Amino acid sequence: MGAKHRNKGWALPPGSIYLFFSGSKDGEKLFRQLQHARGLSSNAVNHIISNWSSQWRIHFAGLTLLAGYLKRIHQQPDYLLKLEQPQIFMANYLEDAISQKCSDNSVKNQRCALSVLLKFMGYSEQQIHSDLVKQLLRKIRMRLRQTDKEKQIWDLDILLNYIKQQVPLLEQNLLSIQQRRAIAAIQVMVFTVAILAELHRAVLFRTSKDEYIIQTTILKSPQRIAEFKICKIPDERICPLRWFKSWFAEREPDIPNKAQELWRISHAERYIQADDLSKAISAVMQSAGISKTYSVTSIRAAAITKLLKHNVSSVKIDRFTLHSDTASTVRQYYDKNNNVEAREVLGQTEEELDNEEDEEQERTLLEEIEHERSNVEQRMLSPVGVLSPGLSHLEFSKTPQWHSHHSIIVLH
Repeated sequence: MGAKHRNKGWALPPGSIYLFFSGSKDGEKLFRQLQHARGLSSNAVNHIISNWSSQWRIHFAGLTLLAGYLKRIHQQPDYLLKLEQPQIFMANYLEDAISQKCSDNSVKNQRCALSVLLKFMGYSEQQIHSDLVKQLLRKIRMRLRQTDKEKQIWDLDILLNYIKQQVPLLEQNLLSIQQRRAIAAIQVMVFTVAILAELHRAVLFRTSKDEYIIQTTILKSPQRIAEFKICKIPDERICPLRWFKSWFAEREPDIPNKAQELWRISHAERYIQADDLSKAISAVMQSAGISKTYSVTSIRAAAITKLLKHNVSSVKIDRFTLHSDTASTVRQYYDKNNNVEAREVLGQTEEELDNEEDEEQERTLLEEIEHERSNVEQRMLSPVGVLSPGLSHLEFSKTPQWHSHHSIIVLH
């Protein structure tokens, strides 16, 4: 079984490996057969499956195990159409999974797959989400609850500086198109703070010389359509638009401009999964010296952490990222940085703190003097003046409720 299935918790008990691979279509067959039996057309079922996107794979794996269970208890799929007490069937099914030594995550995901199937078959919420099943899985749910820990997030500049070092290779055509695509995906994640899954299902909405606009769906409630701008920035070495164009211009023509097709390179590459992009991005992160313990999602946390360090407010970050994730990011990562400083403060005497405050005040004053001197010199060089560097140009568009526009923040 592949690593991605192990990570999802699909750890199968001994003797079930053959079932999973030999009956790999059993889950889909079970779903289709039950929906057809309820009167749904093949086209309707196809649309339902396609709308699930990458989530279908998780349901697919769970339903495959459900199909195996039905065979073991000598029941046909239509047995599920006439359950008088579906909660009893679910409890027996999950108890069997526990006795088969399935992992906690696997049991949880099997319950989810069965719950969705029963909903699609017309059973009520009360029958599906019963206290009986909740009590059965109580210990599993407790074990799966996350423990709040202090986590040190890596410095985003480590990754950006590594990308800068790849520019000579880019200019000499020594980077493969796959490597350029991975770096471009990183740049888009950094400068839009988008989630990889959102980029994976994006479509190219509009292009111009100075920006590309991609459109995607945000599934997190409230679900909506959002636009992300891939723009030019002053530092061309880490310009997301430059890196995106470097691979996108070499794509084979006539690749469909639709969800999950944007990141394809050729027609031979029939379908690219979000996992494929994730692996390529992880390889770049590790080449930059970032520990393997950090996942691709940590890029988002590193970007938000950098914005917080530059005193961008949580409200602005939430508006910029189109999510309300700042609080969870602060709790998960940024608290570790703050806690280190807090411990240092608690360990210092009043005299040491006074000295440190004086030094900080002096540094601030010197920085302000240097900043003013730099501005004067720039105005002397340019009659129209120059925008000072920094994070001063946060730009937000007024958006309707179901359609968001996204601007770019330049990180220095």
